[in-house]
Amino acid sequence: MVELITITGFIEGKIVMAMKKSEEHKKFDDDFIIRLEAIRLHLKLQKQEMADLLGIASNTYSYALRGSATPPPYRLRAIIEKGITSDFMFFGITNGMSETLVKSISSFYNEAEIEINKLRKQ
Repeated sequence: MVELITITGFIEGKIVMAMKKSEEHKKFDDDFIIRLEAIRLHLKLQKQEMADLLGIASNTYSYALRGSATPPPYRLRAIIEKGITSDFMFFGITNGMSETLVKSISSFYNEAEIEINKLRKQ
């Protein structure tokens, strides 16, 4: 499938473009963000603390939850250092993680999904 790029406007004289995502791409992003938010809840961090852990601005984390941005992969290192694999964050693959850790994070999926849906309705 070809993804279309459209010019959405200008900011300070520069062209702002947005890429129309395929359904598969949207699903991937949504699943990643749900897992990321479930990880935040598992770590018992406030949103600002999660943003700090990732080394991003709090509004960037909020944009990610709304589906408007994705933290760069290199920013996920701090989470990987806590024993949570990049395979899990991106694809939900649990190899290399303890069963206890996977169960704990998974227990926050519903709460994460509810939080994300609330933010996206605002």
